[in-house]
Amino acid sequence: WCAKEAVLKAHGRGLAFGLAKLRFVLDEHDLPQLAACDPALGAAEDWGLHAWASEPGYWATVACKRS
Repeated sequence: WCAKEAVLKAHGRGLAFGLAKLRFVLDEHDLPQLAACDPALGAAEDWGLHAWASEPGYWATVACKRS
């Protein structure tokens, strides 16, 4: 959830754009990676994510679009 929210807010669309328009997979470290997204957000590989457990059971994610 927080990874989807991070991408949509970083793009400026906000949650109203639709959480279902993003698909994530977990990498080898169980961290989210954007696998697919609505074309209006650009290509999935153009997005960088940094996710971490702020406390056990709580996740934070920051997203940025690569130039």
